[in-house]
Amino acid sequence: MKHRFRRLVERLQTAPTFVCIAATVIGFWAVAWLTPFLPLYTFYRALLIIAEAAILIYFLPAAYDSSRATSLTAGDRMALGLWIAFLGDIALGAWALAQKLSGLEWMLASQALTFIIFVKASGAMLVLTSPNAVEPPVARRSWAVIAAAFVAGGVFTGIVILAALPP
Repeated sequence: MKHRFRRLVERLQTAPTFVCIAATVIGFWAVAWLTPFLPLYTFYRALLIIAEAAILIYFLPAAYDSSRATSLTAGDRMALGLWIAFLGDIALGAWALAQKLSGLEWMLASQALTFIIFVKASGAMLVLTSPNAVEPPVARRSWAVIAAAFVAGGVFTGIVILAALPP
């Protein structure tokens, strides 16, 4: 076991993708240490919104074709799910950025925010229901983990809701 771990670490250290990711993470923390929160947050949130908008534009033809299909294949659900989830993430990012810059507290408890989260969840559900859209397909044991995560999330959400209710 120890030998396998050492071999894995050696392989990761020479993998270009791993090296780039590690350098990026280290670079981020160096910049974050030198930069105040709000300008850095605003920059990265805006960068993320732009990148996700580019993804939406790139995958728009696939999402459009999938939305017009009479019967959704796993690939159609995957394309629509990713597109909808990224759309929801752009909306959530824009909402968070607007709230952070304006300081408007009502934005934190708005039904519009809840709808944006609903859109993201809808996209995620479409992706989860398209396991055979990628190679290799999602293993059966992964579905058990997904089901357990949903149950745990439901229990956690119930506890949070009960804790938030007035006595």
